[in-house]
Amino acid sequence: MRMTSLVMCLCFGAATAHAQVTPAASEPRASDRSVAPADATMPLPLAPSAVEPRAADRSVLPSGAGSELPLAGAGGVADPRAADRLLAPSGGVAPLVLPDDNARGSARREGDGRAASAATKAPCACADAPCAWDVAGRDEHARRRFALSFDGYLRVSFSTFMVDRFFFVRLPASAVPSDPNVGRNDGFALGNARLNLRGAYGDDLYVRLGFDGALVSYADSNDAIGRLSTGLKDAYLRYSLHRGAQVYVGRFKPPFDIEERSPEVDSLFAHRALESVGVGRTEGYSADMPGFAPGRQLGVMVTSPNVVTDGGLAFGYAAALTNGNSGDMAHNDNDLPALWLRLQGGFGAAVTPSSDEEGPATFGVRSGGLVGLSGFYNERTFGLVPNRYNDRTFGAGVDAAVTAQLFEVQGQLLWSRTQHLQSFGASVPTDSSLGGHVQLGIHIPDTGFTPAYRFALYNPRYLPKAGVAGLLSDTADYDQVMHHTIGVRYRTAALPLIFWAEYTRSLEQGARAIANDRVELATQVNFE
Repeated sequence: MRMTSLVMCLCFGAATAHAQVTPAASEPRASDRSVAPADATMPLPLAPSAVEPRAADRSVLPSGAGSELPLAGAGGVADPRAADRLLAPSGGVAPLVLPDDNARGSARREGDGRAASAATKAPCACADAPCAWDVAGRDEHARRRFALSFDGYLRVSFSTFMVDRFFFVRLPASAVPSDPNVGRNDGFALGNARLNLRGAYGDDLYVRLGFDGALVSYADSNDAIGRLSTGLKDAYLRYSLHRGAQVYVGRFKPPFDIEERSPEVDSLFAHRALESVGVGRTEGYSADMPGFAPGRQLGVMVTSPNVVTDGGLAFGYAAALTNGNSGDMAHNDNDLPALWLRLQGGFGAAVTPSSDEEGPATFGVRSGGLVGLSGFYNERTFGLVPNRYNDRTFGAGVDAAVTAQLFEVQGQLLWSRTQHLQSFGASVPTDSSLGGHVQLGIHIPDTGFTPAYRFALYNPRYLPKAGVAGLLSDTADYDQVMHHTIGVRYRTAALPLIFWAEYTRSLEQGARAIANDRVELATQVNFE
């Protein structure tokens, strides 16, 4: 297409040159000589000598050593076959080549030097023609384009609950009550089918889009099976103002709950901790057990993991303003943002995250230690006009993680309080939640195996008694859940494969008790 446009431009130039030819008795003007020289051929100053013609153009041009294009025949009459000869693969016609320094010098000697220079720099008459003097600009643009890369991972899991069957084998009746919605969905599940597109524009601008083909949606509150779909996970840009200020804008996870912000590849277990993800639909009574994980939200965040350094220590922060509702929502549900804040201090390689797989606030400790404090404030609006009501929620968390030689220790404690603002009576009802976990992993050298244990607790209605001693007691002692999990992780040395196997003993209070102990298996492959 470009070569055809160039031929059309050359033909248009030849016709213009023929129209401006004057009788031999009259002296042509300098501007005319710059268009059509006195002899039967016209030098074509397509590009400076420093510009190398593109490979695509050279593949069309015939081979030869000519430097002029015969656009006109004898007597100054334009030869209509000249354009056809441009594309001839071989023959006795003068080929079209880019002029060298000598050819350009000849053009300046035969015509007006200023006119020849203007002809070299003037824009091409046809917008599609590959004007050689724009090559330098295109090269500069190419150097400043985004550097793109792709990566992702695939995760498949299997779970079986000890109710009626265990690994598809029927079990004897249990004294623990069972529920028809729990333990009836043993089998395989697609945990993640993640694909990330990353783009870097120099050192200061970075963009990431994350998609997943294992998003689960449910028809209603009683649906325990769900349907898979593909959708957006992460979508944000980062601009580096300074080492102490990285600005993120888009859809990401706020800096709260280190369990949700830990990459799957670094996890010691197949299942995330109880206080973070809550109780699933196939795991127990789940209606009032959502967990603390805020999920992805739309907003802006400013962060730096090592804004202050002192010897081997580093201190960082993260502050975010978000809509406060789910990132699946197009807009905020009211006119107030949610505020998130995190302060942390650490030593060793822990101060700098190894990746951003879980967003700009990704948490991970490959070596060293890290201690963090976090908090948030959010007001939500629910319902449809005119029946709308507001909840005010604020919370705090403390976390710590240490990885030293063979040992990996991690834990967190989360707390939140929700005030139901639209209510009847003098007092405002409040609900408090408490949860946390602690875990230990031991790396067995030169094997890839890491056995681990985790204790997790989640209480969606935590009502402590009066006094400091009452903090350890709960008035609403009927809905607490505890998990004891033992497992092993195996990371292969030759392949990017990871395997998990674990057993979870689930303990519920009061009427919430149900037979839902489980075994879970998972495997994950990472690619880039």
